[in-house]
Amino acid sequence: MEKLEHPLWIVEFVNAMLGPIVHSIGEKMGYHFTGHHVIPPYIVMCLLILVFVAVLGVLLQRVLSVENPGRGQIVIEDLIGAVIGLLDEWIGPKGRRLLPLVSTLGLF
Repeated sequence: MEKLEHPLWIVEFVNAMLGPIVHSIGEKMGYHFTGHHVIPPYIVMCLLILVFVAVLGVLLQRVLSVENPGRGQIVIEDLIGAVIGLLDEWIGPKGRRLLPLVSTLGLF
């Protein structure tokens, strides 16, 4: 029977670079690792998304302007306004405080 799950190269790379460090720290703390990967694939993917969003945020910070917004900035502001409108309509006035949660779930 063939393997149904193929290893991802990024997971293999991260485990090759950071796996021994995480393993030694975990062993000192009393945690015993089982399985092939010290760092599971879902953690590697979450870290990859985190790095991507952080780099995107730093790059967008340089481009965005209050005085002279570009087309992309206007589209992003309209999308955020639409989500705020939906939250206000569905949840009510307290729905705006859920925007960070809804946006984070949307990114994942």
